[in-house]
Amino acid sequence: MLSNIAGRMDDILLGLAPDAEFLLAIVAGSFKSQRELEAVFRRAVDWAHENGAHIINISMGYKSHYFPEDMDGETSFVAKISQIAAEKGMLVINSAGNEGRSRNKWRVITSPADVETVLTVGGIDPKTEIRSSFSSFGPSADGRLKPNICANGTTVAAMPRGKFRIVSGTSLAAPLVAGFVACVWQAHPDLKAQDIFNLVQQSGELYPYYDYAHGYGVPNARYFDRTSSKTVKTFDFIEDEEAVKIAISNDIVQQLSSSNIFRLYYHLQRPNGVLSEYAVVEVFRKTALTIPKERLEEVKQISVHFLGYTATYEIH
Repeated sequence: MLSNIAGRMDDILLGLAPDAEFLLAIVAGSFKSQRELEAVFRRAVDWAHENGAHIINISMGYKSHYFPEDMDGETSFVAKISQIAAEKGMLVINSAGNEGRSRNKWRVITSPADVETVLTVGGIDPKTEIRSSFSSFGPSADGRLKPNICANGTTVAAMPRGKFRIVSGTSLAAPLVAGFVACVWQAHPDLKAQDIFNLVQQSGELYPYYDYAHGYGVPNARYFDRTSSKTVKTFDFIEDEEAVKIAISNDIVQQLSSSNIFRLYYHLQRPNGVLSEYAVVEVFRKTALTIPKERLEEVKQISVHFLGYTATYEIH
């Protein structure tokens, strides 16, 4: 995890913030219960604050003693501690968890990834650039967006004695974001933790689109370049008596036969703001997606993201 923030391989930088200053809190010894381990987390947060930490990168996923409905950002002990860290002015970055392939009912995020002020990071597969199969799903139990953003869930990590290996898990995605956050905060030292939280979310490649697998997508440094070009419209919504269709712009259609893979993200949102459906589909033709009207009976709006352009269609 540390190598994803500060790692080097000869002259190649593996980490995103190798020149940052680090405080390493190592949990050592044996614990009779998870409660004891949670108490150690509280002491670590206090210690970090006393020593001037701005960012806390952790990889914890507590679900023992709890139920999925407890993942509301308020119930668990570690959730309360993470809230304390935010109140002290620190930004907590936590992995979303690796429950995505779970065969039981627990495929959702665990705590403290459920906390509103925690920047929760899901994992994407660097080969496909969409959710890694192991990455946990949101939302929180009370319907809030989680994960907030995502990053590569499979990386090259530095090991002892100059060795390297390929490792996977959302625990590897979170420190990549921690390094990115450190760079953003260095560029904007006068901002508060919540301001940095919001900026990093807004820099997501999918923003303002989101879903419960990718959040707002991978943070993008181009967002902070104010000379970046504006987005170009890439699709239209077409409604008839039977369905709502997403039609790709003609200039994009001409490129669909190439070897490039074009992916379209969409979600259906209920009136209460919770997503009833979301997916990523590969685009091969002008009519990229057809959503029958019977699937829209309890839906307020459709949101679509394609090639950097996001648009929303209101259902009446």
